[in-house]
Amino acid sequence: GLGGFGVDVVDVHRVFGANGSWAELCKMDSDADGITNGEEMGDPCCTWVPDAEPYRRWDIKHPSRSQEKFTASQLQDTSPSSCNDSTQEQHKVHARQFRKFYYRDTPDFEAHAGTLSTAENFLMWYIKRDDLWFVKLPFLGISGWLMGEWLCKQGLCRDLFGVGPAAVQEEQPDMSLRKRALILLAAYYYHDFISAFTHIAFDFMPRYLPFFGPIASGFQFHHVEPRAWVEQSVIILVGHAFNMLGLLSMILFLLKPCRSMRLFWSCLYGFTMLVVFTHRWAHLRYEELPAWWRTLQNMGIIMSNDRHMHHHHELTQQFGQLSGKSDFIVDPLCRLIPPHRFEFWTSMMLLAYFAPALLGSKV
Repeated sequence: GLGGFGVDVVDVHRVFGANGSWAELCKMDSDADGITNGEEMGDPCCTWVPDAEPYRRWDIKHPSRSQEKFTASQLQDTSPSSCNDSTQEQHKVHARQFRKFYYRDTPDFEAHAGTLSTAENFLMWYIKRDDLWFVKLPFLGISGWLMGEWLCKQGLCRDLFGVGPAAVQEEQPDMSLRKRALILLAAYYYHDFISAFTHIAFDFMPRYLPFFGPIASGFQFHHVEPRAWVEQSVIILVGHAFNMLGLLSMILFLLKPCRSMRLFWSCLYGFTMLVVFTHRWAHLRYEELPAWWRTLQNMGIIMSNDRHMHHHHELTQQFGQLSGKSDFIVDPLCRLIPPHRFEFWTSMMLLAYFAPALLGSKV
């Protein structure tokens, strides 16, 4: 049945006609938690009209769930000082509040493994922390085995570093440095598109879906508590990547890609691991980052703090997580096909991951 907010929507619709009245609905307190619907949904002054920008899109609470409640200090940090303030003054307060939200610590969040003396203790901690451990651990093993096979027996070490065991005899000879560099560059740009499609799909995907639902829950919690990505253990974050990479590894094992595609895929795997840190460190204050990392950000090689802050502010733009190089294509596409059309974006994600596996396949 309808929650409190749904009931109020129906009542307002009945009284005010087909278009309803947001001004009236905004002032109500549908979950009786002492906070108005507008305060919970980003319009504390109840001034929003269709096609206009609300006061905020970030730090939104569900208007029918009283357990999702702002504290007094949080409410102060999500509303203008006064609804009578000028637009310019409200923008200044808003910018200051958003920056505080983006970098705030996550309340009551226990993520780190701490001191775990044995492998058994670590495994038990990991199983407790990750609902999909029974999928991720096998996938991690499959991906590690595949990379080891390529490195030791199929010339990947030679292609990556210029030294190591020779490639399979019947395959192409050693690739030139130029060709290897072009493959690396292609994987770099392609991965930003994969990260963007993945980001959109899980940001807007329903949480009740099997397999994908728990992953979507993690993505969406991150928009409620952005700093959780910093406070979460790295091993948990790395494990997130192997939901898709594990499936991909099984497909690549069956399709047996050629030498140049093995280099492409191994670079793609490496960039997936790098994204764990480009995303994680985008939630550290700029001055806390190592100088060499800030240099890479300033050069546009990896995602900057400002670029990712813009994503958390708007929620419908700048989804690329490696460098953001894909945004100039993905952002206009999001205006044509809104991100909430998760079916389309999930299809794009799956296509981006698995379609290239057919290129250079020996099967």
